[in-house]
Amino acid sequence: MECRSCGRSFISPPPSKPAPPQILLVSRLWLWLSAWLVAATVMLIDAHVYWRSAGQFPFFSPAGFVAAVILHPKVVGGPPWHLTVTIGWIYYGVVSLLAFAVPRYRVFSWLFRILCMSLTLNCILWLIALYLVMHS
Repeated sequence: MECRSCGRSFISPPPSKPAPPQILLVSRLWLWLSAWLVAATVMLIDAHVYWRSAGQFPFFSPAGFVAAVILHPKVVGGPPWHLTVTIGWIYYGVVSLLAFAVPRYRVFSWLFRILCMSLTLNCILWLIALYLVMHS
């Protein structure tokens, strides 16, 4: 609607949306580092075994596990462990890079939850595997 005499609009412009909350890169880095430090601390429970095979840690990552399940019927004796470990490291690398690249709080918080849940499951399965190997 407009004023007949001056032509000004009576309709106010729509309010602008507030910018989504963002989290600083330093905060994202500290959160990421803290998640990995907790995982490394859990791995130190049996340090003499862990340090010899630290690079194999992502064998039990969600992506590594899925790769092992998918490839198992196709590869005699199951997939090679180095393929599963490589896929696991790629998985953790992609999740980490996405978390660093996205400053939006909501997206980062979901990526961080995925990282923490993945590391937790990875640690639990890693400790179970170590226990089974050491007590068999």
